[in-house]
Amino acid sequence: MLIEGSRLTKRPVRSPKWLWILGAVLFGVIVVAIVLLAIHWPFTEKVITQALEAASGRPVQIRTFSKTYFPPGCIAEGIRFLRHKHPADPPIITVEKLVVQGSIAGMLTSPKRLSAVRVVGMRMVIPPRTPDEAPAMVPLNSGRAERRSPSRRSRPMA
Repeated sequence: MLIEGSRLTKRPVRSPKWLWILGAVLFGVIVVAIVLLAIHWPFTEKVITQALEAASGRPVQIRTFSKTYFPPGCIAEGIRFLRHKHPADPPIITVEKLVVQGSIAGMLTSPKRLSAVRVVGMRMVIPPRTPDEAPAMVPLNSGRAERRSPSRRSRPMA
């Protein structure tokens, strides 16, 4: 015996209105966060140049610079730490490639924290000292000294 089901039409299931509103608000928050992050992106050529100049006490030039977004960071290539009195002379320090990596959590903290910094192909020229010349000083870090425990892996970004 064949039993025929009722011929009721099935209505499409509609999501509650509050669920749509919640989704729209969440989408709006994500868009605002992305725009704010893009405007205040901490890994720019200007910021990296200023940090390197502050740490070395020398003018710095970067040949190529690119931002990375996953993970957040940047790659700088052809970095030259120039001489103060003779910037046309060969640079005192050159770096082939500098890779800076952060994290989303590190970008939300104050001060900003980095996950990793890799320096590839660093070369330093130490000119011979003449008898009448005072010892040349190359400050490697002019920032405040901080004691870090060996277990902490993140470092503050300048």
